[in-house]
Amino acid sequence: PPDGNGNPTLNTPLDDADNDGVNNLQEYQALTDPTDASDYPDYITLFVGFGETDNRSDDNLGTPRFPLANLKAAVERANNRNADAGEIFTVFIAPGDYDLVYDNDDHVVAIHENIEIVGAGSDLTFLHGSGLNSDPAIHCQAAFTVTPGPNRVVFEGLTLLDAEVGIRVATDGACLEFYDVLIENCGAGVQLLDSYQANIDLGGS
Repeated sequence: PPDGNGNPTLNTPLDDADNDGVNNLQEYQALTDPTDASDYPDYITLFVGFGETDNRSDDNLGTPRFPLANLKAAVERANNRNADAGEIFTVFIAPGDYDLVYDNDDHVVAIHENIEIVGAGSDLTFLHGSGLNSDPAIHCQAAFTVTPGPNRVVFEGLTLLDAEVGIRVATDGACLEFYDVLIENCGAGVQLLDSYQANIDLGGS
């Protein structure tokens, strides 16, 4: 069907008709014009795992009404945003179990921008490095990698399970904050590689 502006862009929902970096589906969900490159949604808060299962998709806008399915998709959206200095991207994760093993890639959620990753609580939101529906021999070498890009990364209200390394840090001068975070059944919880002047606040985690 055509979108609200009479343009049949929903026939190709994953295309980007105006080349503004936002697909036609997300523009339709945001009520912006998918044929106008100056009119596009620009969110710094995303929601993962909310609502009914069949309504979640990594192609969605990432709002509570149109949530993402996987955390990695939300982090990659933040990485690609070219945030303003000091701006921090926030990702809220609904209660539940989430798979951190993705297809045949390197199984790492790489963080390149300032971000807060906020679960519903360490007893409610679980991130599995071994994969929920994957070959049990496949698991994350490192569930998360914090690169030299961000200067502030926050993990809050979640449990990270079953990876060789929970969070691998290779950064200069970044502030990492952990609040109500459990890292269990990992070879190492937080691993520091070539990190200088990093400030790590475990916050009771």
